[in-house]
Amino acid sequence: MTARTEAMERAYQEAKARGDLQPLHEVEAIKEWFYWKLVLNRFPHDKLNTKHLMIVLKREADLWNITNYEISELWREILPWLDDQYDYVKLNMKAMRSVANVPHLHVCTYKEEYR
Repeated sequence: MTARTEAMERAYQEAKARGDLQPLHEVEAIKEWFYWKLVLNRFPHDKLNTKHLMIVLKREADLWNITNYEISELWREILPWLDDQYDYVKLNMKAMRSVANVPHLHVCTYKEEYR
């Protein structure tokens, strides 16, 4: 199951097969905080969304071992800042996580027909 259109999923799988996927924590930031950064999703979930960014931890880590400082910055600074600008934030659990070594959340705006 994918939230990407067929064309976007194909582009993602082809890039993956070519080894053309940049590690998330190395993707250029749109905005940065101390522990986290906001980046464009190169392969957005375009079936449902018009905008798709990601909040990415600036280091590799297991999702369940991020620090209290990292959690606090996310919860108290970043999510409130995003609250008026986007429709939802999504965290994929293990079964759906395509990038397991860099904690990240999807920040999206629904297409009009899903609002």
